[in-house]
Amino acid sequence: LLNMQKAAEWYLELLSYETGTGDEIASPGSQPLRVYPNPFSKEIRAETCASLFGVHQLQLLDVYGRILVNKHVMCKGMRQSYTIPTGNIPPGIYFIHLKGENISHAHPVIKTEMN
Repeated sequence: LLNMQKAAEWYLELLSYETGTGDEIASPGSQPLRVYPNPFSKEIRAETCASLFGVHQLQLLDVYGRILVNKHVMCKGMRQSYTIPTGNIPPGIYFIHLKGENISHAHPVIKTEMN
């Protein structure tokens, strides 16, 4: 488990990315998406920032870019929280991806054990 954790930390640092316009982000340096807990075992929560408006997609992707969960979410200009069930996926590295008209943000996450 220790080697997996070290490898996962390396992947998290290497593979995290963010693109989008400043219009979608509340302030410089703020994140449009907060994901917790990380690492996780049963489910993961994703919280959008207060400055997002409109329909967005919230996705759970594997390391190959395959979409495992796809939710359409309506952002209303306030913090909103969504639960993503993960009971049927094996332990490993995944990405929570928020995308919309002017934003694409991925946050790496680690699943530690099966339910």
